[in-house]
Amino acid sequence: MQEGRQGDLVELVRESIRAAMIETHTALPGRIETYDAATQTATVIAEIQREIKRDDGTTFSRSVPTLLEVPVLFTRAGGFSITFPVAAGDKCLIVFAERDISGWRSIGGESLPPSARRHAYADGVAILGLWPSKNALSPAPSSSALEIRSDDGDIVIEVSADGVSIDTGSGTSGVTLDSPAGPFEVTSLGRINLTRGPNELLGTISAALTAIAAITVAGGTPIDPTPLANINAIKVLIDAMRT
Repeated sequence: MQEGRQGDLVELVRESIRAAMIETHTALPGRIETYDAATQTATVIAEIQREIKRDDGTTFSRSVPTLLEVPVLFTRAGGFSITFPVAAGDKCLIVFAERDISGWRSIGGESLPPSARRHAYADGVAILGLWPSKNALSPAPSSSALEIRSDDGDIVIEVSADGVSIDTGSGTSGVTLDSPAGPFEVTSLGRINLTRGPNELLGTISAALTAIAAITVAGGTPIDPTPLANINAIKVLIDAMRT
């Protein structure tokens, strides 16, 4: 009889542990349903269902409740951030905090949690980037350089030991660089457009070339036709850059 009671107690403890573990949430793959860029939070759907055991020993599946106002994690430190244009359908990893983080999210800093909940659905954080293997990046990322790229590899910014390269692929917008000293644009065709005071600057250069060309002419005949041809070719290019 004593042995039977001990066995019952062991099984009761096991069931208690199993029940507690069912409500201890750690991490699940998820899908962004909606995203609020202003607050960097999302409505997220967990893509792994729960398995529920009935009293008769059979089981059934149930979807995890929709997670609301989930913070979306971007790489951020030192006053700089790497952000993404989050869209509905993007995949993520939902990590559930050990304790209630609602108070910390409101005020930051070291503090006690507002409630005693642990590993709860309400304390999920979405980490972008976890996708099924069928959605692996193709072509594969570089094994020797840092890349910022479109998923299809058409547009790539690559940083390696050899330097920095920018490939705009089939895009038509080109590369725009802006600074207080004077912005300029490199188009998809490799053309460089000045975007601050270009007409004044290019006009001055064009006029100077015209004057130089005039100096090289004596009696209507060029002193040396080769330099004059080069000057005129440069002037044509400068005039083509003027908007």
